[in-house]
Amino acid sequence: MTLDQIAALAEVISSVAVVVSLIYVAKQLKQNTGMMQVSASSERVDRDYTIVDSLIANKDLADIWNRAQDHFDELDASDQTRMLFFERRALILWHHLYDLKKKGLITEADWEVRPG
Repeated sequence: MTLDQIAALAEVISSVAVVVSLIYVAKQLKQNTGMMQVSASSERVDRDYTIVDSLIANKDLADIWNRAQDHFDELDASDQTRMLFFERRALILWHHLYDLKKKGLITEADWEVRPG
């Protein structure tokens, strides 16, 4: 084998190694994206649970929530403040979910949660 043939063979081998490396990196990126999607979905559930759990665990808060839907102005200042902070927490969650959706890290099903 001549030196030119050895060089050509080495070039072919290095090209194959580059292609194999790119396939490996692509596979790792896909796996990483999948893990990030699972993590984001789990985080959505945890955050949603935190908001809903406060209504489930606290009957007074649930009553205030129900009254606030139609008669916010009739609540006293303290209950209005509680509802504003509760709504703020929900808006922060939805904004965070929107950012995750824009980045493709949550599924359409996680984004479009529909009642019933």
